[in-house]
Amino acid sequence: PPNHLAHRYQSKDQESVALVVTPQEDIWQGASAARFIEEVKLKAPQIAGFATMLYEHSKMVISGFQLGALIASLLVIVLLWFDFRSLRDALTCLLPLMMGWCWMFVGMQVFGLELNVANIVVLPLILGIGVDTSVHIMHRVREEERLHTQASLSVVILGTGRAVLFAALTTMVGFAGLTVADNGAMKS
Repeated sequence: PPNHLAHRYQSKDQESVALVVTPQEDIWQGASAARFIEEVKLKAPQIAGFATMLYEHSKMVISGFQLGALIASLLVIVLLWFDFRSLRDALTCLLPLMMGWCWMFVGMQVFGLELNVANIVVLPLILGIGVDTSVHIMHRVREEERLHTQASLSVVILGTGRAVLFAALTTMVGFAGLTVADNGAMKS
């Protein structure tokens, strides 16, 4: 290479040259990054650089958070079972959580979003928020059953349900505000 490029792209032993490849697609999206890495690996198996590091690091972070969410979910089930002394009530408390995760994944599909290192943090957040709201409702149902032998749905919904609903709505509005952010990570 010309002298003005040699110091930057040629190895010190002058046996090899660095080749810079710029992807056409956005490497911040997992599928795009995977395609880019696989295509380049066909030509250069010892690929290195930002795109490779970002792709591999993202895979590790996402798999770590997924494993963490699974372990946290199992621990939450055990804690709920211990709290309510009923597996049925513990699993009932997880229903809003499962619905939240389903809505999140469906919404991500609809808007063409993928799990990435920025948005994977919502899995444990939804776990905590979803369980928190349902635990308050379940405790109120249990209290009504102790006082009146049968829980009145209207009493539970008008009292604790209203407070839980407004708390959940404020959280939802807070997260919805991120969708108008200029930063792609926050938006996703």
